[in-house]
Amino acid sequence: MNWLTKLERKFGRYCIPNLIALLVGGQIVVYAVELFVNRYITYFLALNRPALFSGEIWRLVTFLFVPFSSGNILNFALEAYFIWFIGSALEAVWGDFRFNLYILAGMLGAILACLITGWADTYCLSLSLLLAFALLYPEQGEVFRHLCGGGLGAQLFVGGLDDQTELPAEHGGVHFVLCAGALFQHPGLVPAGAVAPAEPPLRGAAP
Repeated sequence: MNWLTKLERKFGRYCIPNLIALLVGGQIVVYAVELFVNRYITYFLALNRPALFSGEIWRLVTFLFVPFSSGNILNFALEAYFIWFIGSALEAVWGDFRFNLYILAGMLGAILACLITGWADTYCLSLSLLLAFALLYPEQGEVFRHLCGGGLGAQLFVGGLDDQTELPAEHGGVHFVLCAGALFQHPGLVPAGAVAPAEPPLRGAAP
């Protein structure tokens, strides 16, 4: 019995099912509020060191609901679906508890980066989901790499860890989050007896 299995047996009842749907849904709500109600809403939710030190501790959680894209509606919709699709595939293979643990590791990495650099966001956490997906599904990951052609995601896929040094320092935590993504590909993360499918599973599909 590995340490993840022990943790799951002890704390599994506290995990949040369908966490990726909750996170993406929250980002959709925040984006809608920013677009139609208050365009400064993300200012009160984002993760930054001065605000934390002034007592605004809710930002330790609410930053997860701040969309990392500030593009138009179409771009945001595509990116939200993209993150939901990848997250759902990982959640289906790993299980709710292990996916919760993965997101928690990303949160801690972002908080640590915020304390060091002054701020952090969900950008690198989203990229780490893409990395994890590509490791589980190499063929689909290759397709996404081409779709991202020329973008930062493609640079991370093609260039490897050395190219990460070219990332802006403001995205602090990218090394922690991406390395955590690779670490969580350890076989112990997949429940005993589970085998990663060749294709991303569709929720609700017949077994």
